[in-house]
Formats: sequence, structure tokens, C-alpha cells
Amino acid sequence: ASADGKRLAAMLATAEANCGGAHFVGSSTTLADVALFHALHTFDEVAPGSLEPYPKLKAFVKKFAAQPAIAEYLHSDRRVPLTANEDGKQPHSGLPGYKFKEPLRPGTYATPWSPPGA
Repeated sequence: ASADGKRLAAMLATAEANCGGAHFVGSSTTLADVALFHALHTFDEVAPGSLEPYPKLKAFVKKFAAQPAIAEYLHSDRRVPLTANEDGKQPHSGLPGYKFKEPLRPGTYATPWSPPGA
């Protein structure tokens, strides 16, 4: 495994050891829970099965995603698609890598926008 892969595995093992089920800090949702959900959900989305070695993290993602407001967003056209820089399938490519892999859906934005030079 690469040095980055080893660091990621160590981070996931630490998160697994500290996962309390529904929350990482305290007894209600905090920014820590939202941030970890976003990262872990993205891992599982771009590499299905990547959380299998971490049953607590997998259960946390499932439980967090099942919250009504989160589930509604994840299945809505408001959800912003991933970019090539986020999917982990290629090296980070700077600004060009932030092009969305799928077109934005109308519910994602209030006013259509075209980047300069488009």
C-alpha cells in the first residue's frame, strides 16, 4: 500500500475505534458528524465496499443517511455531483479537475450560470 493508503487506513481505524454509533462527539449531531459523514459517504460512493472492514463506520453512514432531511437531499436533484478531483480515480488535477462528472440538475442552482469563456 502507498504511504497515503497507510495514512488513510490509520485514520479510518482511529475513526472506527472512536465511533459511538450515532455521534462522534457528544449526544447530538455536531459538525464533526457532518464532516465525517460527508467523507465516509464519499469513500463508499466512489469505492463501494470500502467501509466493509469498518463495521461501526459503515453503520454510522447508514444511520446518518437515513435521517429524513439527509435522505431527502441525497435523493434530490439539489445534490451536487462529484468532480474528477473527488472520485479518487486519478491524481488531483487542479482547477480543471473540478468540472462536474455529470451535468448540474436544475434543482441544484437557482439561477443558471456559465463559467467565463464558456
